[in-house]
Amino acid sequence: MKALSIFMVTLFFTLSSQAVIVQSKVLRSRAFSKKLQNGIYASLDLKRKKVKFTKADINICQAKLSREKRTLKYSCQIYLPSKSTLSILNAQESPNSVAVKYGNLVKVVDVKISKDGKVIDFATEFDNSAVDFDFAEFNSEVFKVFNEAAERIIAKAMTNQSLQITTLEN
Repeated sequence: MKALSIFMVTLFFTLSSQAVIVQSKVLRSRAFSKKLQNGIYASLDLKRKKVKFTKADINICQAKLSREKRTLKYSCQIYLPSKSTLSILNAQESPNSVAVKYGNLVKVVDVKISKDGKVIDFATEFDNSAVDFDFAEFNSEVFKVFNEAAERIIAKAMTNQSLQITTLEN
């Protein structure tokens, strides 16, 4: 009974961590060949992927949110599930940045995709001209406010628009 409950908990966390919804469509079969290290060529299919993010993805992003030292630039990474062993990003069809209305401001969230098309990076930045980083290091509440704002802004960007990319995969 104990083993069954451990299995169920493990299964729940595994499924909840892979909540990204990816709709994939093969545009052209065997569109490209890539030479591998052992000299063999692998044929790659051209695929269009439409990615939608769920509440679980937003929670993962918020848990991984990090700030660059001595800046107010916040970013998080989301990993796309993929069964392919070889993947190359062909094109990002959706915009590289998303404008998000936050109060009276319009904040920009940069969306970058790794060269293999398996990692998506969301980043936003605040104006740091009024922040004294030497003093602010002693007052963690300053960064908590910016952290919560970054979480909300990135969450809005993730839910406002689906991401569309084309990849070459085996």
